[in-house]
Amino acid sequence: MDRTRAPGSVDNRYIDEDRNQGVQGTALVAEDRNAVQEELIRLIEAGGLVPDRGNDGQAAASVRALIAVSDAMNAQLIADGDAANAQAIVDGDTANADGIAALDASAAKISGNQTIAGDKTFQGRTTLAGGAVDAQGVAVSCPPVGATYLQFPDTVTPEALWNGTDWTLILNNDAYGLFFRTEGAYAAAFGGGVQGWAIQNHGHTYRVGNAVKGHDYNVTGGQFWYSTVRNRTTSGAGTVETRPRNVTVRIWRRDA
Repeated sequence: MDRTRAPGSVDNRYIDEDRNQGVQGTALVAEDRNAVQEELIRLIEAGGLVPDRGNDGQAAASVRALIAVSDAMNAQLIADGDAANAQAIVDGDTANADGIAALDASAAKISGNQTIAGDKTFQGRTTLAGGAVDAQGVAVSCPPVGATYLQFPDTVTPEALWNGTDWTLILNNDAYGLFFRTEGAYAAAFGGGVQGWAIQNHGHTYRVGNAVKGHDYNVTGGQFWYSTVRNRTTSGAGTVETRPRNVTVRIWRRDA
């Protein structure tokens, strides 16, 4: 359907006849009349109705019927979409549950260079080793297997810091208990074993008497003894320091 092109139309629009002004009205041609008729008939039939010459409300009824059909189709689409979404959620939960169960059952170990992106949940014993990084590319802080850790008083154990890891105390079975020292000065070489007990080389000054028998003197008691006082010093038999048995250790600090 299109705008009229009948004789007497102005800008494809109908105008009225005005004989007093000498205006010729737009001609009512069959093309225009048939176009309107067929457009309305098609609308009525689209709504499932049969054209009825005695019913002037069929066009409106057909529009309402078409709207009802559209609403029903939309409702079905929504229902189908909800069902599909629900199934996808169930399938996803099942897959996640299977994945979590597999991780939990096998005490999953992620090694090498791995990128952990998005929200990941690890349950059970999960060991991150090697070059594991998070979504921002930051290295995971859990020490690798074989790393050592120095615990000071009033601090937690490494197992408490890194849940799911196993640690064993080392060098804790010495009969006397070992002291630890850093390298330098009189410490043993690193890796040189246990440095033994020692006392520092030192000396003492003390007084001794050199007693000799004197001579007779006209005093009550007769003979007497006298002493010459001299200073004496002990000889050194120790080492350069006084120390308990100890092992030299290294304390490392990460700066970057």
